[in-house]
Amino acid sequence: MKKLGLFSFAVLVGVAYWYFMVTPPHGGAPQLSRGLRATMTAGALGLEQIHARLEALDGLLKALPPDLRADLPPDLSVEALQARLGFDPTDLEAWRAAGVDPAVGVSVGFDAALHQGGRAAPVILLAVTDAEAALSTLSEASKRPIKRGDQVGDSALITLGERRILMGPRGDLTALYPLRTATDLKAAHEAFNAFLKDEGEPLSGYGFFKRALAERADEGLWIYLNGWAAVKLAEAIKGETLNDDVKFYAERFPAVALHEGGARLLADAAALKALRELFSPPAPPPKLSRFLPNEGGAALRLTLNLRQMFSGLAALFPPSMEVEKGQFLFGVNMLPVMLGVSFEDLEAAFTGHLALAAPLPQIKDGELAPLNPDEVLLLLGAGEPTKADAVIKALMEQAKSKLPPGAVEAVQIKGHAGHRVRLGGESAIIIREGDVFLLARQEARIVAALSQDEPLRGPGAALIDGDAILALTLDTPTLIKRLSAQPGSAALLKRYAEAGALTLSIKLDEQGVEMRSGDLNALMALLSGVGVPMYLDGQASERRRQAESRLYRIANSAKFYYNNPKTSEDGQILPQKFPPSVGPSPAKRCVEGRALAQPDPTLWTSEGWTTLDFKVKAPSLFQYSFTSSGEGAEARFTARAVSEPRCDGHASALEISGHIDANGHVQISAPTVARLP
Repeated sequence: MKKLGLFSFAVLVGVAYWYFMVTPPHGGAPQLSRGLRATMTAGALGLEQIHARLEALDGLLKALPPDLRADLPPDLSVEALQARLGFDPTDLEAWRAAGVDPAVGVSVGFDAALHQGGRAAPVILLAVTDAEAALSTLSEASKRPIKRGDQVGDSALITLGERRILMGPRGDLTALYPLRTATDLKAAHEAFNAFLKDEGEPLSGYGFFKRALAERADEGLWIYLNGWAAVKLAEAIKGETLNDDVKFYAERFPAVALHEGGARLLADAAALKALRELFSPPAPPPKLSRFLPNEGGAALRLTLNLRQMFSGLAALFPPSMEVEKGQFLFGVNMLPVMLGVSFEDLEAAFTGHLALAAPLPQIKDGELAPLNPDEVLLLLGAGEPTKADAVIKALMEQAKSKLPPGAVEAVQIKGHAGHRVRLGGESAIIIREGDVFLLARQEARIVAALSQDEPLRGPGAALIDGDAILALTLDTPTLIKRLSAQPGSAALLKRYAEAGALTLSIKLDEQGVEMRSGDLNALMALLSGVGVPMYLDGQASERRRQAESRLYRIANSAKFYYNNPKTSEDGQILPQKFPPSVGPSPAKRCVEGRALAQPDPTLWTSEGWTTLDFKVKAPSLFQYSFTSSGEGAEARFTARAVSEPRCDGHASALEISGHIDANGHVQISAPTVARLP
């Protein structure tokens, strides 16, 4: 499971690079959205410039370390795709000759009126320039013959092997509608024809769609979900009306979209009011960035409307939770009683802007060092000074009344009065510097924040001090340089070492919620830098476990052989010993820079391996050998697996040995690892 998870992570990094790090030039509104129906599209994904993105993916794969590249599915390579398709998939004209325009790309949409057998059924849209050539290409790629069936209206039946597909024109595009095995063909033709002939508003001009994509006219990748159409589709599939909770959220948040620049969640007037109550305090944010370093740090900023956030949250409770909503609001009213401070005083003392800051982690041997809590700093926006100090004093008095004597004490840090609270073995210090409270476990952390020689600047500072409800800034150049020093990362990160700081923000506007990233290149580089070493480490651990298992199998076979004495042709009992020495197999650790040896049954036919009943049937990074000596009480063996994963002359050996103890029993050792010169 660990290997699968790490592999999925590495593939995710590759897909993210493919989609986001390379944005080929293209223009116009998302082209395939014009082939989908406005109010009936429950969800859709569109991807343009397929040829350029495949070329970008190929570049990523070639930048990977040899052992990682060799272990990825071969079908990911451009060469494998070319062999399957019969043409170069990175060549625009080759695609067009095959009957498809890759610049327009491909879209997969789910229409509320198209469903089969209790499941949503996708419609695939393409810009087909030559139908016969496209069908021929599809047949070649699938290695299955294509047959044309009956045509009903504009809907033509295509049979691909045993798979049935309806095909027809939708404006200037071609729609493909794959059919499930048990789907009624007549009903499918009827529903698909209605889709093809519908001349209503296309998705490309639909208000929700345009607003969800923030009027971005240059997106080559987009994902769109429509709440009400999804409800229609779900009700059609289930054959019953959905509960009011689902409709409540579909109404409050009618659409969401992800695109190359970020994401957007649309909100109706009621939801927007609730979100503003949650996240829009009346006071402007203080300049928190002055306490943060310009290099080597990370900070997360959050904004809350202290007075109204509870009513805002309660407004988003669905109809089925009216009782819980009342209990929640009652519990909130008890909070001032517990704190000894009213909400009005809290709002006057705190602006609702807070930031959590910490230095970047150190990296050693591909491992991120755990975060030291003593290095974390919490910044809280302070309101009117007199009221702020009075509220902190009241909170400290409340703490004194409930904690042991001496647990709360006054402190002075660089001329700023504050308090230290001790609880068990932990402590926390809070001081106020102007319009900001600083909170940390250690005095040294607060001193460092008050003594910044080069405070945060640039886009990171603008976000931390801005109006985002959630903002993140990360010094990616420093972290990427640290990551690039790790094995397996340099090739991927070299070109991004000078990238700007990563910024991420979530803001409220008149449409709803919008997420933006200031440097997706830096984010993808960071994910690659973390993901590749993580994958390689997990890969090595998994293969070591696999090698250990194989060595134990060899050792147990050797033990069985020893414990079953053999006789000569004339019937004499032969001295007990282990099977004959054999290996290493394969003879070379690396072939053409690849450490991953493909299965070769001829390697395991020699006497030693057949006696041990051992063979490797899957690709392997290891050379296996078995060495034996002596007879009877002097018999010995060593089973060894040697690996040189990066083909750089640095190898290691995993060994299991066996010997005969004083009672004449075979003893097998635990696995040991040794570095080889």
